[in-house]
Amino acid sequence: MQKQELIADLKQFMITELKLRKQAADIKDDAQLFGPEGLGIDSLDGLQLGLAAEQRYSVKIPVDSDAGKNALASVSSLADYIIAQQQ
Repeated sequence: MQKQELIADLKQFMITELKLRKQAADIKDDAQLFGPEGLGIDSLDGLQLGLAAEQRYSVKIPVDSDAGKNALASVSSLADYIIAQQQ
C-alpha cells in the first residue's frame, strides 16, 4: 500500500475507531492527533488507536515510548511508521 492510500485508510479508520465527528477530508495529513490544535484526542484515545492499528496493520506500536509517541504525532507520521514496520 502506498503512503497516500494508507493515509486515506488511516483517516477513515480513525473516524470509525475513535468515533470522531469529522469527515476524512477535514483531517489534515500533518495535523497533530493530540491537543486542541489537532484532532484533540486524549491519551486514552491514543492508546485505543495504537492497539487497534496494531491489529489492523500487523505492526507493534510501543505507545509508552518515544517511538510510539512520535508515530502517533500525526496521520502522516503514523503512516510512515506503519510502512517502515511492514518492510
